[in-house]
Amino acid sequence: MNPGFYNTISTRFADWNYSHPYFLYAFIRAMKPAVVVECGLYRAFAACWMARALQENNTGKLVAIDNFSLKEHVERYGDPRKHAEDNLRACGVDGWVEIREGETNDENLWPESADVVYLDAWHSHDAAWFELDKAVQIGAKVIALDDTENCVGPRLLVDKTVNNYAPMESYQRLDLHSDNGLTIFVKKQPRRLITFSQELPYPNPGVDLRPLTPEQQAEHFKEASAITGLDYSSILNQTEHDQDV
Repeated sequence: MNPGFYNTISTRFADWNYSHPYFLYAFIRAMKPAVVVECGLYRAFAACWMARALQENNTGKLVAIDNFSLKEHVERYGDPRKHAEDNLRACGVDGWVEIREGETNDENLWPESADVVYLDAWHSHDAAWFELDKAVQIGAKVIALDDTENCVGPRLLVDKTVNNYAPMESYQRLDLHSDNGLTIFVKKQPRRLITFSQELPYPNPGVDLRPLTPEQQAEHFKEASAITGLDYSSILNQTEHDQDV
């Protein structure tokens, strides 16, 4: 990690102590998304981490939607938009972020598609519901909602409303109880075929299953079963094997 970025963000947000942006950074580094959407830029702490992930991936952009109406820290930090822009610039990631000023329920501010959507704007149920529904519509593979432990709207949304929303059946759910709660919905993906086995005990180096015929794989798992006592029959339908047989 760039020490300059780390030192800068640690200094600028020394009084802003929560860990959720690190999870977002990790998802974006792993997924290498083309488009990320953030609803609720505020001081740009999460945006700096997400944009840093894009920068390290050397691909993608972050679209940040905010109306900059939250004024409770103006005396401390100054104009909300300028403060956010200054933080992004100081962290060296401003070129990876496109700020769109306005309400998150303005569909014209949303991109046509996105891979990752982070919801941390106004925390009423209806506002969060609009954003989540919009995220699904534009094809988000990951949807993260902040403050799902302590805020009525997001908590009600993830614990009740989504249960009656059919598209969410195609997502897996992860609840993080740190800070004020973060709920992450991840689009289910087809499982890949199994290519490797280490079921025979060490020091056996493991077996690449791909060059083996189904019969050879069956012999391998028969040998493994005699050692482990496990039934591998279901695995034989999930392996990659020699296509020439």
